[in-house]
Amino acid sequence: MTITLDDVSSILHIPVVGQFPTYETLSYDEAKDLLIELLGVSESQANEELKESRGPQVRMSWLREVYKQCCIDGLWEYAARAFLLHVLGCTIFTNKSATWIFVHYLSLFRDLDMCGQLTCLANTKQFASFVTLVQVKCYCSFISM
Repeated sequence: MTITLDDVSSILHIPVVGQFPTYETLSYDEAKDLLIELLGVSESQANEELKESRGPQVRMSWLREVYKQCCIDGLWEYAARAFLLHVLGCTIFTNKSATWIFVHYLSLFRDLDMCGQLTCLANTKQFASFVTLVQVKCYCSFISM
């Protein structure tokens, strides 16, 4: 049996609307370019982090530092992207160690104004319990791609 988004909507009465996000697996250089463009880090910072994390992924601790520095410098769009990527890494797209997240998810936040058009829980002010159900569905959706 597979839990679908229609099941989530019907059982939990949570409306699920919008476009499904898509992504492509990135090469090392593509991941580096994305970090530079969307987080405003230097090329050396991006290279160092990708080397440290051994692939097109970043550590959650590194994202927190990028976020803090962007806030100090008043670079709010970069800070927002770092924060959103960190939230994804801590919730829906965690790995077994919960210490890193793939850089390709950062592309979802290229246009911050468009984020509201992606699949979301429309008009939902609070979210409690049943989170695992939504996480499993999102995970299965991305695995099958």
